[in-house]
Amino acid sequence: MIKNNVAHSGIGPGFVAYTDYSDPSQTTCYLFGTGSAAYKNTQDGVVGLFKSKKMILDRFTSVDNVLGASINIAGNSPGMETVI
Repeated sequence: MIKNNVAHSGIGPGFVAYTDYSDPSQTTCYLFGTGSAAYKNTQDGVVGLFKSKKMILDRFTSVDNVLGASINIAGNSPGMETVI
């Protein structure tokens, strides 16, 4: 989990989220970031590359990134949910 961190002016995405596959609960729900921000990155502010039914971004700010946010892109199954 990313906590109270900033990704600024990066080449590529600000944050890349991966689940910890050794933790079975993360295939159901994954809290990625809390109190963090991404701005002025050349791609997404945050990109999620994992299979999880639910991803949560809590108090996450994404501003002035070229592509915004791509979340839960590794799976395409019924019942997937992203909470921002």
